[in-house]
Amino acid sequence: CTSACESSTVAGLNIRAAPTTASRVVGKLSSAGSSVQVECFTRGQAIHGQTIWYRISAPHRGYVTGYYVRADSTTRTNTPRC
Repeated sequence: CTSACESSTVAGLNIRAAPTTASRVVGKLSSAGSSVQVECFTRGQAIHGQTIWYRISAPHRGYVTGYYVRADSTTRTNTPRC
């Protein structure tokens, strides 16, 4: 993976069309540790108090909550806002 490649911490994580659980599911990460390519971040619906959502480009394009994404300090500081 190139820079800003992170991974999910749970199996079956939904990838959403918008940063809220009310939006359409556009894909799903099959297993914990699945790689995701982060493009940018935004604020959205709070999940367990976490309001950061990442827009990802792979394996599907859409949004995943930051609560379930393992992001290193480089990603957290260098990822642009959407």
